[in-house]
Amino acid sequence: MLVGVGTVLADDPQLTVRRVEGRNPLRVVVDSTLRIPLTCALLSRDAHTTIVATTDRGQASKADAIQSVGARVLRIGSDPQGRVDLQRLLECLRGEQVQSVLAEGGSGLLTSLIRLRLVDHVIICVAPMIVGRGIDAIGDLGVEDLNQAVKLEHVSYEALGDNVIVRGDVIGGEG
Repeated sequence: MLVGVGTVLADDPQLTVRRVEGRNPLRVVVDSTLRIPLTCALLSRDAHTTIVATTDRGQASKADAIQSVGARVLRIGSDPQGRVDLQRLLECLRGEQVQSVLAEGGSGLLTSLIRLRLVDHVIICVAPMIVGRGIDAIGDLGVEDLNQAVKLEHVSYEALGDNVIVRGDVIGGEG
């Protein structure tokens, strides 16, 4: 499970298996400057299954504190904007035998993954509500006409309660 620190700050997710049998996933937080609270659920429960990916801008003392509760800190190079280099992060995870990554919400992280074409499959939940100019699920991808849009193939749709789940493979994705 891959989340950005914004999701941790806003929602304090557990990212654990709770409604079915199974083992908890490896949890990875993308946090360029180590803003993750030491009291968050990801560091309070099963911290040994959590990796915090940061850059050289993350303070060493905070990294030490994170590691002291059992989580790992992975220092990754920065992208041109000073954020965690997501391509490099995914390469590091692959080197640790991680075979697939589920990126869970947060428009900053999802937008970056899609913009960099690091996504090969999407699952979109459409809920029966209209928010207008509300919460962005995906930020600006720089699409100025439909020819530049991220396209999906092998698309399927499923009703799940009142929601519609859309699944599809990203054309040209490299994930």
